[in-house]
Amino acid sequence: MKGTAVTLGALLVAFGSPAMAEAPRVATDILPVHGLVAAVMDGVGTPGLVIGPGEDPHGHQMRPSQAANLARADLVVWVGSGLSPAFEKAAEALAGDAVSLSLSGVPGVELLEFRSSHGHDEDDHADEDPHDENDHGEDDNDMHAEGDADPHAWLDPDNAVLWSAAIAEALAGLDPANADRYRANAREVQAKIEAASTALGERIAGLGDVEIVAYHDAYQYLEVHYDFEIDSSLIDAAGADPGARGIAEVSARMQGETPVCVLAEPGFRIGLIDTALGAVPYTIVELDPLGAHIPQGPGFYPSLLRDFADRLGACGG
Repeated sequence: MKGTAVTLGALLVAFGSPAMAEAPRVATDILPVHGLVAAVMDGVGTPGLVIGPGEDPHGHQMRPSQAANLARADLVVWVGSGLSPAFEKAAEALAGDAVSLSLSGVPGVELLEFRSSHGHDEDDHADEDPHDENDHGEDDNDMHAEGDADPHAWLDPDNAVLWSAAIAEALAGLDPANADRYRANAREVQAKIEAASTALGERIAGLGDVEIVAYHDAYQYLEVHYDFEIDSSLIDAAGADPGARGIAEVSARMQGETPVCVLAEPGFRIGLIDTALGAVPYTIVELDPLGAHIPQGPGFYPSLLRDFADRLGACGG
């Protein structure tokens, strides 16, 4: 692929091509990225999705139809290294002539390091505010190499806003005749994201002091963005099982009388939760960071945030 971390300036130069006879053929990795691209392309074309609903990006195995989607692409839009090794390898092999927009490489994007343990000890959260204005600059996304970063960066709505603009510029470069449409669509979805994000923030603020355990440590970006804490997680950000030691750490933290809210993804194993929490009373709230149950299309990403708000409300009783 032509580059894996495309800057907006490079997009404008590299895509100074004549208008395409049809909409660019775009391949995306996961549903949230597909939703953002669909919003920006609304009224012009429809992107393709490689990793479909219900498929785990961490352990994804490429099927022939998905490989064909990549092979036809003019533009590949993906989260970046670390989320799906299979997607990354297939894109390099099959979409070598396509332009690659690695969203983790977009300037200004907030990337967070992998957390080292399932329980969130004091060392897991730095004293400094990751959103401190002095920490942001033109090279903010260079703080961590992409492969060392927690790849669930779509769960920070600020990242999604930045990505929408980058997607619009990539498409405008490939299809100048529709450049104004792409940019207007990006502004529209950005406003919708911000409105949905405000509603989600209000819901999270209303949770109070409820103890929360995540089945999968996928929500660090939500925690930082909305300034709340998930007490522990069972499966780490890379999708690895905790083992006996990890379960013991969570059990030690959670033993007591206080009810616990468990954020569980589709396909969760109830036995793992029972083992970790023992006799602690808990409520399970199914929360899918990929939004497999949400209809695909231009409204996907704001709907994902609204879905989080609705479901997290159950944690507060």
